[in-house]
Amino acid sequence: MKNGYSAIAVDIDGTLLNSKGQISDKTLNALRKCEQKGILVYLATARSPRLVFRQTEASSDADFIKEKGTLHNGAMAIDKQLDYVKYWQIPADIVQSIVKFLESELSDIYIAIQRKDESHGFRRPISDDDLKLWAVPKEKIVPFSSASENECMKIIAWHSKLKMTDIYHHLIEEFKDKANVFITDSANWLQIVSCEASKENALKHLFALRNIPIEEVIVFGDDMPDVGMFKAFGHSVAMGNSPEKVKAMARYVTKSNDEDGIVYALEKYFGII
Repeated sequence: MKNGYSAIAVDIDGTLLNSKGQISDKTLNALRKCEQKGILVYLATARSPRLVFRQTEASSDADFIKEKGTLHNGAMAIDKQLDYVKYWQIPADIVQSIVKFLESELSDIYIAIQRKDESHGFRRPISDDDLKLWAVPKEKIVPFSSASENECMKIIAWHSKLKMTDIYHHLIEEFKDKANVFITDSANWLQIVSCEASKENALKHLFALRNIPIEEVIVFGDDMPDVGMFKAFGHSVAMGNSPEKVKAMARYVTKSNDEDGIVYALEKYFGII
């Protein structure tokens, strides 16, 4: 523990990565210094393991950040140093109900189902360029009919022209006790996970493994899936590029991801580096 802090949890997109989609050397060095001082660094991301990190985003120097954290918006918790992994999947019957509901809302909606083995089922065809962004090899694409009948890690829904705001509210009303639903990326994406899955719950689970009190944790984020972390952990920091409603939920607001906001907060608010 350094200065009363034992762990840091950071979101990736919009937080750890700048607008060029890269971890700056300044931010990477600051997090490495934290680890060297005994302050453990955890990820708290919506991404799957395969997308942490893309080659253009970080070099192997950032591998230490991949050792611990929660992925799939809290549906997976991992601590490689302890050889530990845990999953919270959406049950098959709930997957089927959500898919039918989404299809009834918009006949031309895009739906992706991410499974535990990192295979994907896509409701509509995805271009080769989009597959590269998803980092899904063709051999990992399974028929949507099969994917939608089994348990999964996460369901993602979007539309080529419409925002997801209305459907988000309908989903919340219909599945409030059966799934956690997040609206992200300027209301363009819906991300749906198990009702037991959230970044804050997965992190609490991981911290308990190492006897880290939640009072000694600092969390960084920039979007709605991070708000739960802000409520669960007192030392919460919203990036300067966050929407105003996200900033309002955090204890601190730092500089943007293009201004090394993580480093600024660690220096100014917490005196760690």
